[in-house]
Amino acid sequence: GGGSRCSSCFMMIPRTAAASTSPNSSTTSLTRRTRSGGARTKSFAICIIMFMVGLVYTLMQITIFSKTARNNMMIMSRPAASIGAVVDDAGTSSSSLDNNTTATIAGATTSTSIDHTTSNIDCCSNCATSAGASPHDGSAKHDSKSIATTSGDKNNNNDHDEDDFALAHHQSFGFFHDVSSEHWKIYQSIVQGYSKHMYPHRPLTQLPSHVTAWFQENYDPNFSCAFERRIGGTGNGDGPKWVCDIHRLPILAKARQGRGRRSSNNMTREEIDPIRMDHQNSTVTTAASSNGTVTPGCVIYSVGSNGEFSFEIGIQNAVGGAGVCEIHIFDPGNFGPKMPKELEATYHRWGISNETKNMTSDTVYKTAKNQGSVFLSFEDTIKALGHEHLEMIDIFKIDCEGCEWDVYEHWLKPSIPMIQQILVEVHNAPMDKAVSFFDRLMEEGYVIFHKEPNIQYNPSCVEYAFLKLHKDFFL
Repeated sequence: GGGSRCSSCFMMIPRTAAASTSPNSSTTSLTRRTRSGGARTKSFAICIIMFMVGLVYTLMQITIFSKTARNNMMIMSRPAASIGAVVDDAGTSSSSLDNNTTATIAGATTSTSIDHTTSNIDCCSNCATSAGASPHDGSAKHDSKSIATTSGDKNNNNDHDEDDFALAHHQSFGFFHDVSSEHWKIYQSIVQGYSKHMYPHRPLTQLPSHVTAWFQENYDPNFSCAFERRIGGTGNGDGPKWVCDIHRLPILAKARQGRGRRSSNNMTREEIDPIRMDHQNSTVTTAASSNGTVTPGCVIYSVGSNGEFSFEIGIQNAVGGAGVCEIHIFDPGNFGPKMPKELEATYHRWGISNETKNMTSDTVYKTAKNQGSVFLSFEDTIKALGHEHLEMIDIFKIDCEGCEWDVYEHWLKPSIPMIQQILVEVHNAPMDKAVSFFDRLMEEGYVIFHKEPNIQYNPSCVEYAFLKLHKDFFL
């Protein structure tokens, strides 16, 4: 480089010439070399300083990240009642926070004091103990809102529960006695946001040529029963029906004893509320009412047996055995002799039609015996059985191979006892009746809690399950 050539030139100068060189020239050369070395030293120092600053900053970030991650893992892994302690695999507790450390969890700041001499952790008085739990039982809630709402629940639990269940109890005619208002309002919001049709302005789209597509696009369930069951046989195959919370029927049956057809809205809580009922000895289903008549506590109508009784046997077993509910079976065929001995039910040899003949019970049985096949309207059937004053028919199951489109209006007449559950298999979807059938039931306060096409034999036949609710539910 240039420096080497300068040195060579300097070395080639004779000694005398060099000696006679001006002192100023020698000084200037030395000064230049000194300045050049100082600049390089300063640049190097600046580089070292910047490197150190960057290194320190990086180490600080790593330290902060590690500490945050460690604290988050400790919070997630520690038991609920052990703020500031982590339980290791051996089951012992080790301190993860200093004494009197303030830990903020779920928006609530809680001071903890840890005794290092033992594995127990002493929490402050407004922590687990305020929720009625031991500080060491792992059930404490650190959310301040949870603590506030749970305090005092031990003393007021019964009154609070009764009030909390009142809304569902009233709007289900006493059927749901243990559903909280919070959950019941969720049911209401689902129904309020429900759409009956995929094409609301064209509800008959797909009919008449694509019946199964029409069922797929219209009238899906808008309600759910927490303990619905498929009743009949093993619960599999063609024949069983979905029933809403059948475990409630024995309790309701006893609650209704001797009340006749009084409205549940006019009854006291003690009369209808299953919560206050003695759940034992609930197999008696009839009792004398105030007018001297006998009132069943639970009534099941099953229309269309075709000699198959697995559904009725399933109902009888599900409610606790024979005698809990009155079971009435209707079919124009002579299948009565085939009814299993273990089934305690009454077989009526007539079908259901939309014609009212005002026949008495004696006339019906005589006609059935002489002609072998009789059809009565639903209203005549109620009269023939003396059920005009029933409080309600708990389950009405009907499979009449298409008659449902013609007779459903009879189920809803004011003279008919209220039907709590309607389990119906609809066959095909007549364009002039299908929409009005479903809309009419919904207008009467029925929600759909199950829908099941018969994919084994005929998908155009669909099982529907309806549940009756009070008009206030839909407000």
